[in-house]
Formats: sequence, structure tokens, C-alpha cells
Amino acid sequence: MTRKTVLLIALSLLVTGLVAYAQDLEQPQEADSASTTRIQNGAGQRGFVNSLFFTMQYGGGVMLSTGGGVAFFDNVVRPELLVGYTPSGQFQDLSLSAKLNARILGIPAGESVGIFGTIGTNFTFFSSDNRIVSSAFLAQEVDIREILGLPTVSLYIEEHVFFVATEEGNVVFQLAIGTRVSLF
Repeated sequence: MTRKTVLLIALSLLVTGLVAYAQDLEQPQEADSASTTRIQNGAGQRGFVNSLFFTMQYGGGVMLSTGGGVAFFDNVVRPELLVGYTPSGQFQDLSLSAKLNARILGIPAGESVGIFGTIGTNFTFFSSDNRIVSSAFLAQEVDIREILGLPTVSLYIEEHVFFVATEEGNVVFQLAIGTRVSLF
């Protein structure tokens, strides 16, 4: 593992822990504020594990990827596993990604809609050259609750910064769009 990868993992774990700790400090005082906190965080229920979700994403280093994950701490921390495919280019063929997302900002836009800012890290194994590539990303998410009989449907845009040596340089920017569907 390179020094950049280790620093990226350490930074993402630190930020994730700080965000989760800050959420624990904001204990609701009344029953009404508890439901408001869940709406602001996009959580379906209180407790350690909030939801199980499936993700489909286009772009972000891999042409098309799909997978799933679990949301913890009022839907603030979300680890994901994704399987993807890229038909051409330097990193063509199959890939396996591990992502860690942490929500850092939430703005309620109504009773069933929320807008969120997320940071995270992504580690992708590309089968074409047996290499792991790391990236950091910022995401903007829109959560719509109780639509189509599902607890939450999220639409998001992620701006990835990949740390990989290419002909153009050592940093590659990629944009990804996707959807996340919670099962509970």
C-alpha cells in the first residue's frame, strides 16, 4: 500500500468517526425532535443499523457498477461493495470496489425530501491489470422518502479524484451519477 492510500484511509476513518460522534452529541430532547432528526438524516429507523440498500452507478472510474451496503448511525456512515464493468480504456474489464461514505451536511427540503453532502473514499480493484486504485469523492444526494413503496430512494452525483499515474498526470477527475434504494 502506498503512503497516499494509508493517509486516505486514515482521513476517511477519522472524518467518519467525528461525524458519528457529533451525531451522538445531538440527542433529541423531545419525541417530536427525534422524528425531525430522522427526517434530516434520512434514516428510516433509530439504532446502530438503519437500512440495507442497493446502488446502481454510472461513471466514477468504472463505466457501470452495482452493489449494496448497510447504513449505520442514523444513516450517516455507509460502507458499500460494488461490482462493475468497463468495456474499454486503460482499466477495462471487471472491477470490485469498496466505498465508505459519510454524510457531513443535511438540509431538509420538505417532509419527505432531503438534500445531503457526503464525503468518502473508494478503493477499486481492476481485473485488467490486477491493480487497486484509490479515490476520494464529494457527493450531493437528494433523498426522497416513501416513494414507490420503498422507504428511501436517493439520487446522487459524485466528483471523484483518483490517485493513479497516467500520461496526463497523477490525479484523474471523474464524475459519477447513481441511485440508491433502501429496503428498510
